[in-house]
Parts: sequence; C-alpha cells; structure tokens
Amino acid sequence: MSSLVIKKLLQLSGFCIVLEVFRLLTTETLVYIFLPFNLILAWIPLGFATLASKQEKNWKFFICFIAWLVFFPNAPYIITDLIHLKARSNFPL
Repeated sequence: MSSLVIKKLLQLSGFCIVLEVFRLLTTETLVYIFLPFNLILAWIPLGFATLASKQEKNWKFFICFIAWLVFFPNAPYIITDLIHLKARSNFPL
C-alpha cells in the first residue's frame, strides 16, 4: 500500500477521532467511547501487513502473518459501527 494512501487513511482516522471527542464533549456522555478503540483495531492488521510486506519469507514474515491473521477479524468490525448511526435525542445525526 502506498504511503499516500496510508497518509490519507491516517488523516481520516484523525478526523474521526476529532469528531468523537467533539461528540463526547458536547453530549457529556461516554456512549460512543468504543468507536476509537474499534478504529485502532482496524489499523493493527494494516500495520502487520505492511511489516510483512517488507520482510523476506523468513520467521519475521511468518510472525507478522500470524499477528495479521489474529487481528484481521477485527478490521471489518468498524463497518458494523454504522448501525449506531441514527438520530439521538441528545445530539443530532
């Protein structure tokens, strides 16, 4: 994956964190505190995949691959958070 794509993904992730902090400060509730953690869980497999792509087929590659495989099921989980996107009484959509 190119560094430009990763840079843009980091910028979007930062924007999501800023929106989450704004929402937490505005609503004064911790209802959506899990969203940044799910975002981090989505980044972990990308990190291991990037590390693995820079390795030759040796033990470091296989360790990165196993770590990627362990964390990969969490990566698409961030998409399931879209079910929480609905109008609430204490904050607009």
